[in-house]
Amino acid sequence: MAPSPTDHFDISAYKYACSRPGSPRRSDPTPPPLATRNLTYSHHHPLPMDAYSQRPYSAPALPSPPLWSPNIFYPLGALVWYAGSVWRCDSPHTSGALAREPTYSLHLWTPVGSSVVYGPGYGADQGSQPPYGQYNSLPERPSTAPVASSSDRARLNALREDAEAARNPAALRDELLGARTWRVGGVGVFSYAEDLEVERTRRAAWRDFTESSGRDAWLRAARARTAAYDRTESTGALRPVVRWHLVEGSAPLPRDVIPIGYEYDEQLYAARVWHERGMHVGKAGDHLAGRCEWSYGGGTCGPPENSVAFEVLCGDPSSTQWAAFGHGMSANIPGWQPVEGGRERDGRALFIGKANVENGVHVGKVQVDGDAANIGYGGFERIVRPFEVLTYESYQRR
Repeated sequence: MAPSPTDHFDISAYKYACSRPGSPRRSDPTPPPLATRNLTYSHHHPLPMDAYSQRPYSAPALPSPPLWSPNIFYPLGALVWYAGSVWRCDSPHTSGALAREPTYSLHLWTPVGSSVVYGPGYGADQGSQPPYGQYNSLPERPSTAPVASSSDRARLNALREDAEAARNPAALRDELLGARTWRVGGVGVFSYAEDLEVERTRRAAWRDFTESSGRDAWLRAARARTAAYDRTESTGALRPVVRWHLVEGSAPLPRDVIPIGYEYDEQLYAARVWHERGMHVGKAGDHLAGRCEWSYGGGTCGPPENSVAFEVLCGDPSSTQWAAFGHGMSANIPGWQPVEGGRERDGRALFIGKANVENGVHVGKVQVDGDAANIGYGGFERIVRPFEVLTYESYQRR
């Protein structure tokens, strides 16, 4: 039977699909039940709220949105019709094998009710659905509604502006030379982009840089980047919620370095270094030889004794979350933004990963689409499964 505009989607039946918040893929192959009528929305994601009335926001009736389809890029705020309900995209992504139907991908979609618009083929717009772009977001709310704080609006504006600027290869080159820093995360050379064109641009920028530059150029850029972010602490200017901070010689680790793992009774942190024309992710700790080590070519590497220099990940850990991958799962995270890691010599993205290794939880690198974490331990490069990848907790807050 065709859905009517008064149907409500039973999202409580899908709570088991998110038994672990941030899980990148459903493990239960059993399909959920179909939509039912007049049941209460009870999933932990909130309905959009009207900022001044504190009641669920009801959009005016619009032409019906398109049915959800695979292999489509959905921007933030896109609306689709699926299983008797309208769904709003909460994180930009391309639908596919790992970004399945909205009912299976509650980390990407939020149901906003079937009363927002008529379902496809029903109501006044029957037979005359407009193109997708005409209804790809909810209507704008009244300008008097305080929808976000000034700092939130400033960060969102910076996100849009920096993301657009980062499409320019010249801006990426400036970043690698230390002449430019980003105000938000997830937009620079070391950020993986789901958009294939953007990702190709970033890979090419890194390859071009490594062909003409070396470790000294990286070190100069890392010093400039660290100094720029240190200045924002005193001025209050925007900076990424998590960021890389250069440590040289015997200098202490920054006070806001993010703890990630441990071995024995010692804390481990995420580190990255220039090595063999790549930017490799490893682990840092004051108890380690050279205070930093990473895996490469089947072994474990450390910085030169006379030139200890590495970057550590600093910032607000509450703005991140870990995505877990089991045996046979590849590190492909549709709709989520991995925290900046590194890149191989050929430009392939490297994520920040962690996994259990014998006596603790160790930090290492995970290659995009890889099915394991590469972690240096005991002088060898360990290939470890299962593993986790560090991502931003929210697309907007980074």
